[in-house]
Amino acid sequence: EDRQPDEALPLHLEVTGPLGRMALPDAAVQVSAQLRQRASLLTAKQDQALRNLLQGLIAREVAEKLHAAGELVRLMNRRLATVRTSQGIGVSLRWRRRDDIDADLLATMDLLAKPPDLRSAEQDRQLTSALAERIADARRLDPDAPYRDLVASVLDYRSWHRMSLVLHRPGRPDEQLGRRTALSEGEKKMISYLPLFAAVAASCDALAAREPAAPRFVLLDDAFAKVSEDNHAKLFGLLVELDLDFIATSERLWGTHATVPELAITEVLRDASLGVIVLEHFRWDGRSKVAAVSTARTEAQRGPAAHVTTNRPSGGEQGTP
Repeated sequence: EDRQPDEALPLHLEVTGPLGRMALPDAAVQVSAQLRQRASLLTAKQDQALRNLLQGLIAREVAEKLHAAGELVRLMNRRLATVRTSQGIGVSLRWRRRDDIDADLLATMDLLAKPPDLRSAEQDRQLTSALAERIADARRLDPDAPYRDLVASVLDYRSWHRMSLVLHRPGRPDEQLGRRTALSEGEKKMISYLPLFAAVAASCDALAAREPAAPRFVLLDDAFAKVSEDNHAKLFGLLVELDLDFIATSERLWGTHATVPELAITEVLRDASLGVIVLEHFRWDGRSKVAAVSTARTEAQRGPAAHVTTNRPSGGEQGTP
């Protein structure tokens, strides 16, 4: 305004930038033209990158992951179908596409589920266009996100599905497990272990096809807490049925059930006043518990104990069925 000689004349603004000094309207036109040019170039590069992606390892991996996820759920349900609690309650898993997914994403999911060499050129074009649009939407929500992260979020097939737990009870229709499902705390605990163990077993089953010698192993700290005692034998037996080796710690469980054919047990006894930890070793053969050699260790001694130890004042257990 200090440079405006005549207030009756319109205000004249100039800007200085990479294109030199020019009037503001001219600069706006030039910047808009550059923006369109670079956006077009970026779109072309993105389309080429998406075409390469959809014909490469990433697209094949997405298709394989989708198939593997469905197969894993099938294996888990096959395991769960043979398991019931002492009250006759069983569970199964339901892995389905979300109900709120729009038709465009459903079509995209169907195309991504196909291996790249089974898609037609038109399907590749449709898929490239759909993914480019979704990447653009993701970019608007997070302008500073790296391109790699945007692609990862767009191709995250887990967000397209919902996993739910279906409850099977005698004399009642199947129902989806939710917060309002009428179950005792013990029943909820019991039911939570069933899919957990089935998931471990199914994962081991899937891995065994490639690595037959891979361990089938699970660690349980404070095992089966808040689960009623009449279900302990069933849970230990479930681990045996699923061919899972385990190490479990507990202040109250021994694992000496007929459902467990063999178990190595270590009871940890600690005397704080003497600074001594005594490890009482036992063997369970499916019928009887036999004492083995005990080991005394001072707290000043270093190095690992022969078995799993805890700082609890009374027992822990270790088992390999």
